[in-house]
Amino acid sequence: MPNPSPKQNKKSKKMRGSTKCMTLGKDGTKTYVNFNERGQPVELCSEKLSPYLGTLGRDMVHVIYDDWRHVPLERKDLIWEAIKQRFTLDEESRSYCRSTVGRLSRSCKTRLRRIIDSYKSDAMIMKKRPKEIDLKEWKFFVKGKSSPVFKISKDMESSPVDRAHMRLASAKAVLCLSKDWDHKIHIDFFHLTLRTSEIIDSQVKKLFLGKEKNKKFKNMSSKQVFPYTGSRRGYARLENDMKKKSAKPSSVVRVDVWAKAHTKVNSEASNEEVAKNLVKIEEVKKSLPLNSTPPPLKDDMLSQVLEPKRQGRVRALGFGVTPTRLGIISQTTGRVAELEEQLAAMMGKMEKMSNLISKLIRNQAQSVSEVRSVADDEVLQTQTSTPQAQCKRKAKGTNCKLLSWKGSKVVVAHAQWVTEDPKCMLHNQIPGPNVCKVVVTNAINSSFPLWKATGDATTIGGALKSFIAWPKKYVVMKHE
Repeated sequence: MPNPSPKQNKKSKKMRGSTKCMTLGKDGTKTYVNFNERGQPVELCSEKLSPYLGTLGRDMVHVIYDDWRHVPLERKDLIWEAIKQRFTLDEESRSYCRSTVGRLSRSCKTRLRRIIDSYKSDAMIMKKRPKEIDLKEWKFFVKGKSSPVFKISKDMESSPVDRAHMRLASAKAVLCLSKDWDHKIHIDFFHLTLRTSEIIDSQVKKLFLGKEKNKKFKNMSSKQVFPYTGSRRGYARLENDMKKKSAKPSSVVRVDVWAKAHTKVNSEASNEEVAKNLVKIEEVKKSLPLNSTPPPLKDDMLSQVLEPKRQGRVRALGFGVTPTRLGIISQTTGRVAELEEQLAAMMGKMEKMSNLISKLIRNQAQSVSEVRSVADDEVLQTQTSTPQAQCKRKAKGTNCKLLSWKGSKVVVAHAQWVTEDPKCMLHNQIPGPNVCKVVVTNAINSSFPLWKATGDATTIGGALKSFIAWPKKYVVMKHE
């Protein structure tokens, strides 16, 4: 026997394990997920939702269920409660989340099916059983998904689907042989090859059709002509990102999303077939009149260029969108848009009224301020016209009060008078006439703004122990 080569002895590369989402919500916080008007998750937080739904589809939906519709309602409720423990979701998103769990559970079973197809030995298939799947459930799953000649153990009876395959093979053989016969076979004789027990007839039909659907979908998957280039982003997130970057979000339509999803980063089409369709789309765009009303879904640009999608599906809008649901959403969106226009008109009127009221109040306050200013000037003139006050004003270092330069008689600070020389320098600037140079010694209203900003200081409190400029008529000398 030849010795194995070094390549055969070399261990296979270790691949990463299944996604667990162990850190999600570990600290008790819930992640908020935004949904668009079609009930699809968007924004960055949706990246966390999809993997978690996949783990639930793998761990909480047993492989013994061939169809999501056969999963008990109690189990679906438990799945929904598990989702709400990690995410903040509205009740309206329940349907989408449950449907997504069912879809991802089916994808998980597809990956498990590859294990069965990759190995012919019963022992190897049993050895490759995932740890999270019970042995009995794994045997049941393998029995339902394996080829007709495959048996897990000798004591197990052949499954209904195996018997159905044998009968159909017999019927096919009879039909092939009948071409060379001189006489046509009787219909009853042909029916004998297809006869099955009434008890298992429905189960046989279901399991056999399931295998046929599996072959059909494999064939469809291998013939995909439009490679998707949007990485992990689905159509919903891609559309949301495009609307964010667009100056006019309403201009982003279904055909734009499809074109973006099948274009590479360097703006090249993903393949030749996509390139041909992109050219057709541009031709249809040029033929449409400007500012035309968007056509219905079945007549839009994407439907004109590509062949019709199978019933119940809509291209370039993501999972969970159907023509019926889209029609209802469109009607609702139209009504919402109408209400938003009415609300915007009302808000505009309210804003005009608010501006008018503010203007009236401002004019009234200005009139009152002018009256107070005249009265304050008379008071200040009386206080500063005496010889004693003139003398004190000329004495450097005399204590004084700084009144509010906004027109009121409120004292905002205590200071020491320095000079009223209009040519004196204050922080490399000349204050000008009718302005005093003082030193703030005590701030009564620290937040009151300075008459003229000094360096970094803008308020009385910030200019404490500093030289500032203050209007002459609002400086009152203290009496001895």
